[in-house]
Amino acid sequence: MKTRFQFIVAVFTFFLYVCNDISAQSKTSKLENSLLWEVSGKGLQKSSYLYGTIHMICSKDYFLSEKAKNAFEKSDKLFLEINFTDPNEMSQMQQLAMGKEPLSKKLTPEQLAKLDSILKKNTGMSVQQVDSFSLLTVLSLISMKSFGCTDLKFYEMEFSDAAKKRNVSISGLESVRSQFEILENAYSNDEMLALLEESTPEETVEFKCLQKRKH
Repeated sequence: MKTRFQFIVAVFTFFLYVCNDISAQSKTSKLENSLLWEVSGKGLQKSSYLYGTIHMICSKDYFLSEKAKNAFEKSDKLFLEINFTDPNEMSQMQQLAMGKEPLSKKLTPEQLAKLDSILKKNTGMSVQQVDSFSLLTVLSLISMKSFGCTDLKFYEMEFSDAAKKRNVSISGLESVRSQFEILENAYSNDEMLALLEESTPEETVEFKCLQKRKH
């Protein structure tokens, strides 16, 4: 059960990563190296802190700076993009991870053959094994495999666990459904398959290096 829960969370943390990648804007090199931001100024009685964007990482690469820890200790509310502690959101995650119809009906024979080839190359799985999943879920699965580890850590879950220990309230800024619909409407099936082809271990290494530079 725990493994299934982690898989579902991983799927949607990857969705968040892709959503952020789509909406990313160019910044100066100084700002690109920032993960922790302080929001303060005129009329604000107390500072707020923004951390990100980073969602999941191999356990051995996990980090949280002392500045981030101190900022968290000063905070009395936690706002996440999606509140993974909300049972309703978790229920939505499980439903949306499954496709509205089997991939064998959704895709053309040529697209199915292409997906099968991509899956076997990257995961050792066949298209029959993921037939009930949505194409977005398959994209997440392949991308997670490219991380090169099975013990992923999720920043949302780490912050949530810490908030629970301090009895800090947890809220979400977005819903699972709204994030899912953004991605579902952003790509055609052919474009999604192209993304699957481009999801390589090399890209993951580049992503890890970027996060280390930010640290």
